[in-house]
Amino acid sequence: MSAIKNVQSSDVFQYPKYENLLEKFEIKYHQNKNRILFANGRQEAMQSLIKAYLNNGEEILAPKSSDELFDFSLLNDEYKIKYFDFDSDLNINVAYIKQKISLKTKIIYISTPDEVVGKIIRPSMLEQIIEENDDILFVLDCTYVDYSSNVEFRDYLYLIDKSDNVVIIKSYSKANALAGLRFNAIFSNEDIILNLKKVSFKNSVNSISLLGASMVLSDEKSLQEVRELNLKAKELLFDGLSKRGFNPIQSEGNFILCDFSSCCDFCYNKLKNQGVITKKFPKNSLFENYLRITIPTIGGVKFILEVLNEKEVLAFELDNVLFDVKDSYNKALCMVYSKFLNREITYDEIYETKKLNALNCDIETLKFLFDKECLNVSFNEILDSYKDYFYNPKNNNALNLIDEQEFLLSKEVLEELSKKYDLVIFSNRFRDEIEYLFKKFDIEKYFNYIVSFEDIEDLMFKPHPQGLKKLIKSCIHKKMIYFGSSADDVIAGNLANIETVGVLYNNCNHNKMMNNYRHLGATYILENIKYIEEFVLNLENEN
Repeated sequence: MSAIKNVQSSDVFQYPKYENLLEKFEIKYHQNKNRILFANGRQEAMQSLIKAYLNNGEEILAPKSSDELFDFSLLNDEYKIKYFDFDSDLNINVAYIKQKISLKTKIIYISTPDEVVGKIIRPSMLEQIIEENDDILFVLDCTYVDYSSNVEFRDYLYLIDKSDNVVIIKSYSKANALAGLRFNAIFSNEDIILNLKKVSFKNSVNSISLLGASMVLSDEKSLQEVRELNLKAKELLFDGLSKRGFNPIQSEGNFILCDFSSCCDFCYNKLKNQGVITKKFPKNSLFENYLRITIPTIGGVKFILEVLNEKEVLAFELDNVLFDVKDSYNKALCMVYSKFLNREITYDEIYETKKLNALNCDIETLKFLFDKECLNVSFNEILDSYKDYFYNPKNNNALNLIDEQEFLLSKEVLEELSKKYDLVIFSNRFRDEIEYLFKKFDIEKYFNYIVSFEDIEDLMFKPHPQGLKKLIKSCIHKKMIYFGSSADDVIAGNLANIETVGVLYNNCNHNKMMNNYRHLGATYILENIKYIEEFVLNLENEN
């Protein structure tokens, strides 16, 4: 920042001049300046390497983790990316690399420390495979090496002296905090650097980036301070995650990859809702149950661990607990019935049919009623019609009765509850409906997990406890209490062995519902959801 604040017009009115900085690099790294090339970020460095050394149909071999953070697909469409696996301890294993090499392999990309797992592969472990495959270019990305306590950048530089097929990439965006300046250096032998110059963008590294890089290059004291602070905070985070029953991976970077198992989505949302952004990986990927947490300050680590502490969980049904559905959801179901049978029905009639025939969801109940009338209507046809009445973002002509729903609580109440409890949802409703309502009323940040229609396997809807059991498995919690508004909710809660609150709501027969809840074994009965703050306070006092 000192360098940027003192920029003079003479620093920027001409094209960038690399010579002074190259001389500093030459002194610091003991490498001839003809073996060094600057690039505007790692993407440009890789783009130049691909242009210079990869032909159509040839392959780059890389660890699977690189697909998660360093998207090769953005660079070129004419080559193929092939990934090698980690071993069982998530180490980069040279034997696994060898297994994947083919005649088409022309570049092998390895980040060390690995950019997702954070483990290093020592230079000595690479010597043999580099020597055995002298027709393949080995690109070593040392972006995170400044954080390592076991290797240093210069440990890798000797490989370019020893072999003619090694390129080393060094980013200054992490420990040197120059991410916004996109400064990157490439080290290799003179022939490779010359070839890269032929295809790289001329003057792509701007003068301000050169000034920033020049400053940090000589500031070894600050770099050492960053290393030490990172190490202390990383150790504290690792221990804290371990003590909470999670499985963090020892890392040589400025991040920790941690296995949160079935609670990954829940923990991700807990952190996100408190302003902590982590890297979450796609479903069915190698790291789908992991979060990659960047190491903050000591205070930041303590905050993260506090957020991840176990709390009691309050689980809510949507219908007639958080939202009044009588003039929307129930109405949509009745309209579907009328559409196909050309006569009216009340929701009470639909519900009685559902209860008498032990059916688990309203759509399934409509299918039963149509079959009873010998009307050939498929489950999907009923579903599509229901969506067109209730909520269908893909249909501009949808009636969207969902907009008639009334929110039965307030943001202020949810905010107070979320300070003491983790709030989650279990409902047979579709996820896009839930998300729409949450965004409409600006309450999504208060809920850490949702189990919806799409998460229920084999149509095992309430009163089957499958959804609640999934919720229990997916949340870290001391205790869970479920707030429901129907007999099915109470039965599901009992079958899942959790405390269940039967909620009375407007326009229901209070005496009848109360007797039903008592008969079915509801743990508690709440006369109106608006009294929930007083209710949970009384529970705390009882405990």
